[in-house]
Amino acid sequence: MRLFAILLTVFGLIVIYNPDIIAYLLGWLLVFIGINMLAISFVFPKKKKDSYVKFGSYKIFRDK
Repeated sequence: MRLFAILLTVFGLIVIYNPDIIAYLLGWLLVFIGINMLAISFVFPKKKKDSYVKFGSYKIFRDK
């Protein structure tokens, strides 16, 4: 816990002296999230939805 407090304090001082770093951090975070979402969409493509839900040997059909 003490290490976390020290890191948080150091990060706070860096942000106070150089506020532009927040824009870079947020920008790279958004790019990272976007690349991950794009990669996941290629790895796990959407499957065609069935018109029913199956529970054991029963099928419950959905209204459209």
